[in-house]
Parts: sequence; structure tokens; C-alpha cells
Amino acid sequence: MNALDTYLHRSAVVGAAGKMGSGISLLLAQELAMLSRRDDEESPVLTLVDVHESALADLREYIAVQTRKRAAKAPELLQTFYPKTAADEVADAFVNDTLAVIRMTTAIEDVEGSRLVLEAVPEIEPLKIETLRRIDAAVTGQAWLLSNTSSIPIGHLDATANLGGRIVGLHFYNPPAVQKLVELIPASSTQPQLVAIASDLIQRLGKTEVRSADVAGFIGNGFFIRDTLHTLEMTERLATERPLHEAVYAMDCVTRDGLLRPMGTFQLIDYVGLDVFHAITRTMGTHIDGELFEAPLIEALLNNGHSGGQYADGTQKDGFFRYDGRQAVAVFDRETSSYEAFSARVDDEMDLNSEITWKALIQAPCAADRLDEHFAMLAKSGSTGARLTREQLAASRQIGERLIATGVAASAADLEAVLKLGFHHTYGAINEFCIS
Repeated sequence: MNALDTYLHRSAVVGAAGKMGSGISLLLAQELAMLSRRDDEESPVLTLVDVHESALADLREYIAVQTRKRAAKAPELLQTFYPKTAADEVADAFVNDTLAVIRMTTAIEDVEGSRLVLEAVPEIEPLKIETLRRIDAAVTGQAWLLSNTSSIPIGHLDATANLGGRIVGLHFYNPPAVQKLVELIPASSTQPQLVAIASDLIQRLGKTEVRSADVAGFIGNGFFIRDTLHTLEMTERLATERPLHEAVYAMDCVTRDGLLRPMGTFQLIDYVGLDVFHAITRTMGTHIDGELFEAPLIEALLNNGHSGGQYADGTQKDGFFRYDGRQAVAVFDRETSSYEAFSARVDDEMDLNSEITWKALIQAPCAADRLDEHFAMLAKSGSTGARLTREQLAASRQIGERLIATGVAASAADLEAVLKLGFHHTYGAINEFCIS
């Protein structure tokens, strides 16, 4: 049994039934099920902790359903673990083994005996610190702790919770079961053995590791938050010459159709959750000196009762936009406190209609040529949409260059990997598009 397997045999997830915790729990449960087939010496146990008992029941069902789907997609892989099981019975056996390794509880004290504990509670700094302290008090001996924080410096968590370097950041992207990227964030105090084990775990789960410096926001949110704040600033400027809701819709079109991203900035904020975005800006503002992280548009919408995020079935909650399922259908007007239809006049003014879309681009055999064609067209265009796209593109590059210059990202390649794998961009922030 190697070092990683030793720790995985007694592992736990705290915050297991949440948006991030549920996907992480699924990945670990399936890994432990396969581990149980390789090792007869010790039966693996994955303790899943969540304060909501009803959510744990839903989590168990989610793990069963998703495990059966995985079995259907990868029958050849699973057959190697069940060589004596009939092919039509492998899925049932894998589901049963996955559920068998799970122990569900609402008591954090039940992580006692765990050797590896992954914390996935909401991104609220005092909550995370208190949770880590309680985990550390409950485990027997010195367990390794991995935090799924997306913004709070690991060194700060380590020092405040008095963990003695037994914590590392392991930032999965949403949804964890699908997204390939995991940011690995060691603090200067993190023990080297833990860094090695965390790196092995990322590889074992089939994910791609990108290592970030321990600076609030890390690479992913370090870029996303700053990039979004620039978009918000542009939106407020644009709103001096038109209604705010039209400016919001215009900049969403610019950041989606102009920049060729899968979502515009405001739809992405809705997807992430305005409350989550606001929490991350506060964290970065607390831990980074000399830089403002203020988003009055976000705060105003939150105060109006709109927080975005998703319902349990994956459909989108209203935020900047009103949704029909997952489709944005109207934009919020702060003046009337109601949702207004998208403006065809804004579409005409932005003039970003192009045959080249993000969806078409990811399916194109010569994507680089199509990117060049798209941005060459925007460089020559005098439309408002083209001008705004060029400004946002230049700002994105500057943000990326700063992340590299300050050592948050080790290289342009690491930053590009985060943007492509974590945010599904089709190109990196450091590029020559629209630069004369």
C-alpha cells in the first residue's frame, strides 16, 4: 500500500452535501470503492459529514445515480476491478461497493480516526477556521487537512487554526466531478509530505494540477475577480449614456460574443452566485494590500434579494438575469425592480453578430485560425461592441501579466491552463489579439 492509499483508507469530507462537497464526495467514494477491490487488508471508510441530515440522504442518492452513470460510460475500466463478475452485473457491484465505503453523519466529531480530511464548507472565513479547528480536535493523531477554499490564503488558515503546517489548498472547480482542473495551493508552512500526497490525489482522481502561490484568490479567482471588476467598471461608465440594465446586457454580450467565452460576465456571476462572488471580493480585499475589491452593482442586487446560484435540479436562480431553466430571458432593471426584455437596439449597436461563436470554436478543426479571423475583424471594426471588446481584452491581458509578475501564477502556460480548464476559455489571457 502506497502513502496515498494509507491516508485514503480512512478519509473524510466535511461539508459533504454542499455544491462542491457533493462532487468531491462522489469522486472519493468511487476511488475508495476501487481501492477496496485492490486491497484485502483494510476496508476503506469515507466519512461524509454535513449539518443537514436530509441533504445527506440526497447525497447518497446522488452518489448512487452518478456512480451507475460512470459504470455505463467506462465498463472496460471497471471490468478490471471485477474480473469474476458478469458484465451485466458490474454496474450493480460498483454502486454497491461505492455505497459500502460511505459512513454518513451530522457530527463533525465522527471524523475521529480519519487520516485525510477534506474541508468543503461554504466560503466564509470564520466558518472555515472554526471547522478546521473542530476537525483538528476530533481526529486521532495528526491527520492531513485539505481545504477546498477558492480564495482564503492557506497560510492564514494554518496559523489561525493552529494546524502546524498540516493543511494544503485543493481548489476543485464546479462541478468537481466534471471539471478537470484542481489548483494546488501550498503555504510556506505546509509540510512537504502533504504537498506530495495532495498532488498524487489530484492525479489519482484524473484531474489536472496547476500550482498557485498562496495569495488570496489564487490564480483562478485572482483573474476572474479582477477581470469581472473591470467589466463592472465599464458597465457603470456605459450606464452614464443609457439605462443600467441595457449596459449590463451590452457588457454581457461583449464578454460572451466579443471575447468568445462560454458565458458573458453577468451570466457567469449569476452561475457562481452573487453572494459567493461578494464573499471572495471581501476575502481578497482583506488579505491583499493596496488594491480595492469593491462591487457596488453586486451589493445592490444582493440587497434587492437576488443572489443567483442554482436550484437542486441544476436550473439557474435569478440574479442579473431572469432564467427559464438555464436560459437567460430578461435583465434586471434596478429602477423598476423588475426584469426587462433584452433590447434589440443594444444588439444592433454592439454589432457583434458573427459566425464565430464559442460553441462553434470549440468544435472547429482550425480553432486558432478562427480566433485570428474573429479578432482581426474586431480590430478593424468601429462598432461600440468591438471597441468595448478591445478594451476588456487589453484589461484581461494586463491582469494576467500582473498575476505572473507577482508570482501568483508561475507562467503564462499555468494561467492559460486555469482559464481553459477551469473557465473553458478558448485562449489564454496573454495573447496578441487586437494589439497593433
